[in-house]
Amino acid sequence: MTSIDAMLKGDCGLKKSLKQSLKSVHHLQKLLGEMDSGLGMESWEYHTTDLHWKDQDADPICYWWRNILEVAKWLLRQPAYRSHLVYSPKRYYDSTGRRIYKEFNIGDWWWNEQVEPSLSVETASRS
Repeated sequence: MTSIDAMLKGDCGLKKSLKQSLKSVHHLQKLLGEMDSGLGMESWEYHTTDLHWKDQDADPICYWWRNILEVAKWLLRQPAYRSHLVYSPKRYYDSTGRRIYKEFNIGDWWWNEQVEPSLSVETASRS
């Protein structure tokens, strides 16, 4: 048994739902193996700016970044996330008929924008 297996079987501080989804090192490796590896180290870009942290600091600001659209596409392609992604708004009600709000996709904004597009969206699409 590996130390990760022992951690998952013991009280490791992880949420119960997470512990249930990560049963063993083998299971974790299987989930990772299902992921598309399209975002490797080559997807990172290194940049240097002409800006400085302070006026008297001669060193420029340097940073690493990834193209956010490529990262979003990569995330949406992952089979491991498929059952957790939501693409449309929903409305849920309790047993008394009161509306339940607990996730982003069950709020009014998404419903109004996707089911009943706003006038500004309609106007922009006609232009």
